Amino acid sequence: MILKAHSSYPHSGTYVLKLHCNARPRRGRIVGCLEHVASGHQFHFNSGDELIACLISAATMHGQPAPENES
Repeated sequence: MILKAHSSYPHSGTYVLKLHCNARPRRGRIVGCLEHVASGHQFHFNSGDELIACLISAATMHGQPAPENES
């Protein structure tokens, strides 16, 4: 058996989504924070739109290209 020296999922691109206890996703209330595992940087959001903005900001900040607009 050969073990890989490096993980297939490096921490540099790993995020944890934490929903606040008051979040009610089925009712459209999405509140919480997105945390970049490697740096510990947190992005707080109060809506689905803010969560998407946090994802784009986090990906851009941590070296992943921003998605292109599809028109």
